[in-house]
Amino acid sequence: MKTITAIYEQGVLRLTQPVELPEGTEVQVVIITNTNEANAPKGNAASILAAIAALPEETVDEA
Repeated sequence: MKTITAIYEQGVLRLTQPVELPEGTEVQVVIITNTNEANAPKGNAASILAAIAALPEETVDEA
């Protein structure tokens, strides 16, 4: 697994660096947006951790 940064422009993800993959290789993409200070959680560490703990749990179906 390798992490690559991309920029979303006009409906297309543009990689910020080249990757070495054979032509036609299928890949999976996980979108994690970078947050800036305006979107960062507010409060002290305890309140931020409490907010995280209150989030619903995600389950992954294992095949």
